[in-house]
Amino acid sequence: MRKVKKFAALLLCGALTLSALTGCGGNDGGSSKESSSAPEESKAEESKAEDAGGEAEDAGGEAEDAGGEAASGDAVHFTFTAYNCIAGKDYKDPLFLWINEKFGVDMEVMANEPSGADERFRTWVMGGTLPDCANWEGFTFAEYYSYIDQGLLGALPDGWEEKYPNIAKMVEASGYAEYLKVDGKTYGVPHVVFNNFLEMDPPINHATLFFRKDWAAEVGMPDMGKDYYVTISELKEYLEKVKEAGLTNDSFVSDSPGNIDQMFGYATGTPYGRTFIETPDGFKYTFVDDRDKWINMIEIMREWYQAGLIDPDYVVINDIYDARAALMAGTLAAMYDSGDCGNTNTYMTGYQGNFPDQDPYDIIGGAHIVPDEGVSAGSILEVGNYWTVQVFNPDTDEATMAKIMEVMDWACTAEGEASVQIGIPEVDWKYADDGSIEPINNIDITVYPSTEILGTAFSHCQDEIGYSGARADMDKRAIDQALAVFEVKKQGTVIPYEKNYTIFSSPTKDMYSVAYGDKINELVTGTDDIASTWDAFFEENRGMWEPLLNELNEHFGY
Repeated sequence: MRKVKKFAALLLCGALTLSALTGCGGNDGGSSKESSSAPEESKAEESKAEDAGGEAEDAGGEAEDAGGEAASGDAVHFTFTAYNCIAGKDYKDPLFLWINEKFGVDMEVMANEPSGADERFRTWVMGGTLPDCANWEGFTFAEYYSYIDQGLLGALPDGWEEKYPNIAKMVEASGYAEYLKVDGKTYGVPHVVFNNFLEMDPPINHATLFFRKDWAAEVGMPDMGKDYYVTISELKEYLEKVKEAGLTNDSFVSDSPGNIDQMFGYATGTPYGRTFIETPDGFKYTFVDDRDKWINMIEIMREWYQAGLIDPDYVVINDIYDARAALMAGTLAAMYDSGDCGNTNTYMTGYQGNFPDQDPYDIIGGAHIVPDEGVSAGSILEVGNYWTVQVFNPDTDEATMAKIMEVMDWACTAEGEASVQIGIPEVDWKYADDGSIEPINNIDITVYPSTEILGTAFSHCQDEIGYSGARADMDKRAIDQALAVFEVKKQGTVIPYEKNYTIFSSPTKDMYSVAYGDKINELVTGTDDIASTWDAFFEENRGMWEPLLNELNEHFGY
C-alpha cells in the first residue's frame, strides 16, 4: 500500500499544550460539558429533568420497549465508544433508545474512560478488538497511516461521499479531507467544531483575558476592554492599581504556565506555540531565529513576576481549575483561559451562583490581549477545525457499517447535531418560525447522560451547539461576548497552522523534544542572566533541533 506522507492538525482541549484554551472535550468526570467548574444542578432542576425524561420516553413511542425489542429482533447490532464512556454508567436513556428505534439499531456502548483512553485505544487496535465505531482521542496521522498499512482500520464504503453527504460535508469542513485518504480510501471521520451553526473561517484559538470590569472602573479605568481588547500596558496598570487599592489578595493574573506564556506571546508579538516556522526562504527554528523576541518576552514576564502581577505559584499549577474557581469566587483580578461561549457562560453562571444579587456581565469582562501598538498589531493562532476522529473495525461487515454510516450521516445534519447534543425533537427542542432552534420548557442538556457520548461518537464537537441558541442553559450574552472577542482577534494577524511541518514524519521528528517551556518559566522566576542562559540552553540542545531543521528544509526543497 502506498503510504501518503501527510499529517494534520488535531484540535483537542489542550492540543496546543495549553490545557484549557479550547472548549471541546470532557472534564475529569467524563462529562462533555465545557467545564467541570459548572455549578451542580439544584433539586428543582433535577425534578425538571426527571419530568423531561418522562416526556421524552413518551415522545419516543415507548422507546424503552422498542429498544428492548430491537435488541432481540431485526435491529442491527454494533458497538461504539467515545473517549469519555464511563464504565457502569447507564446511557440507555430515552434519547438513546429513541435513536435505536429511529434507525433500527441496537447500539452497545463500550467503556473508554478519559484516564488511559489513548492506551486503551491502542490496545484495541493492536489486539484486533476495536469497537465497530471507535473514538480516537489522541489521534495522530503518523499512527493512522501505520495502522492502515497493517490493515488494522476499516475503510469507509466506496462512494461514501455521495451516499452520506452530511458526513462528507463535516469531513470537508475539517479542512483535512485529503489527508485522510490513502489510495483513494478514507479510514477516519474527524469531529468538526464549526459547521452547521457557526462559520469560523479560519478557526482560531479561544484564548481570552477575563478581568473584573467593576474593579477597573473603581481604580479609574472604566473603559478598559470596552471594545473587547486590552493592551499589555493597560493590563499591567490595572493589576498594579488593583493591588495598590487592596481590592483583593489575588491582584494578579493567574493560570497554568502554558496559558500565561501564550498570553505574553500574543502581547509581545512572540511566536508562542510555533517552533519550526516555514518562510519563503525555508524553515527556521524560532527559538534561535526569533531569539530577541523571546528574550524580550521573558524579561517582561520576569518584571511582572517580581512585581507580584503574576501568580507566584503559576509554575506549579498543572491546570486552570484553581484560577477559574478564584474568578467565580470573586477574588481574582484576571485570568487567561478559554473564552468560547460555553466557558464564558460557565464562569458567569458560577459567579452569579456565589453572588446572586449581582449581574456577572456587569462584573466580569472578556477581551483579547494585544501589544501596545493596538489591535492590528495583535495576533492569534489558527487551529484545526476538528477535535477527535472516529475510526472503524476492519472486520465490521458491510451491512453493519452501512447502518453506522446511516446514523452518523443523520447526526451530522443540523437536526441530528441538535438531537445528539440536546435531546429529542419536539420534546426537548423545536424549530422557531425563523428556522432557528430553540429549547422547549428550558430543559438543560444534562437531562440525558447519552448526550455526553453521542455527539463525541457520531457528530460534532459540543462547542458549536452553544452558539446555536438552542441550549436553555446558555445565556445569549455569553455567545455575544465570545463572538465579539473573536471579531477583534480577526482584525490582527491570524497565524496559519504549519501544515507542512505537521505532515512531515521522520524518526528525528519523533525524537525531537526541547523543554523550552520549562526554561522560560525557570528564567521568569529565577535570577540567572536571561540572554546568556537562553543561548546556552539552545546550544546544548542543538543536536536535537538542528537535524530536524535540516531534514525539513531538504524534504520540502529548500
